Amino acid sequence: MFDPTRSSFVAELHSRTSGYPGRIGVTPRSPNVTPVPWSGWLAIMGNDRDDHVLQAIRFRFDYRETRADRIHYAVSAVSDNERWHGKHLGVSRNGYLGFYSEEQPAFKLELINPWDGINPLDFYFRNADGERVGVYETQGVKMLNTQTAQADILQFSAVRILRA
Repeated sequence: MFDPTRSSFVAELHSRTSGYPGRIGVTPRSPNVTPVPWSGWLAIMGNDRDDHVLQAIRFRFDYRETRADRIHYAVSAVSDNERWHGKHLGVSRNGYLGFYSEEQPAFKLELINPWDGINPLDFYFRNADGERVGVYETQGVKMLNTQTAQADILQFSAVRILRA
C-alpha cells in the first residue's frame, strides 16, 4: 500500500484550523487582480471573494528523510498555470510562504495523528528551522507565515493524495 509518510506524493492542502478553514491557494501575479501587493504567496481560500482572487494549486512533496517525529520533504507547485508549475516552496525573510525558481530548504511535516491510509493526512507544517506555519491576515487575505509571534498556528490536511 502507498504510504505518503514514507514516499513522495501530490495533494491539495487545506487548513483545518477553526476560524481559518479552506484550501491553500496562491496569490496571482497580476496587480489588477489581487488586493495585496505581492504575488506567488500562499494564502487560505475559503469564501467567494478568495476563490476569485486566489488561484487553486496542488503541491508535490518529494520525500527526503524522516528524523524523529518530523518527515522532511522538498515542496513544489503542481499547477495548470505554468507560472507556478515546478516552482519551489520557500520562506521570505519576513516569514511568508511563497514560490521561488531556486530550490529551497526542505519543509517538515509533524503528523497530528498516524495516517490510517483512508482519511486525509493531518499535520503541522514547519519550515527548515522548525518554525510552525501559521496565518497572518493582511488586507483581508489570510497569508501563510512562519513568524508565529504575529501568526496563529495552523493545522493542515493533505487531501486527494496521489503517488508522485
